[in-house]
Amino acid sequence: MFASSFSEGAYSLATGETCTHKRVISTDIDFDTLHNILHYLYTNQIYFHSKPGKQQSTGPTTVDAQRIYEAADRLLLTDLKFKAEDFLNHTCDIQNITPRMFSEFAARHEDLNISYRYFFRTHLSSIIATPKFDEFFDNLEDPDAHKVNAKFRKLVQIALCPMKRLETMASE
Repeated sequence: MFASSFSEGAYSLATGETCTHKRVISTDIDFDTLHNILHYLYTNQIYFHSKPGKQQSTGPTTVDAQRIYEAADRLLLTDLKFKAEDFLNHTCDIQNITPRMFSEFAARHEDLNISYRYFFRTHLSSIIATPKFDEFFDNLEDPDAHKVNAKFRKLVQIALCPMKRLETMASE
């Protein structure tokens, strides 16, 4: 009696005919990211970690929050996207902001780019004193160097603008 309704890949068409073609939905989302998203959808729990790849005692292996953010954005999972965005914003520090700020990821996602720029400008003097800052610019590849350097110059000019105003006012 129920066999036809529960056969794998069998479904009824509007015309009353039964179709037995299996429906495959393809995605370019990697397994671990998709596993995290499915776990979230079923349990309403997501685990972000500052060092992705950790296996949780229960649940999927953690992945980079940027991957969760992009997949959630693509799948229109706004709550999950905001959770990933919140994690990314709260884990910015003077060591990791330089690669985040100048990444292709930040260029693709203006909402995070804005918060990264604000953090970068606010903490500029501390950031440029870190070894990670020097390493980032030392390891730039030629095609990216011009674009990153232009973005850096603009950020520095904006960050120093209040200082220039104060200097001008003091000299008057």
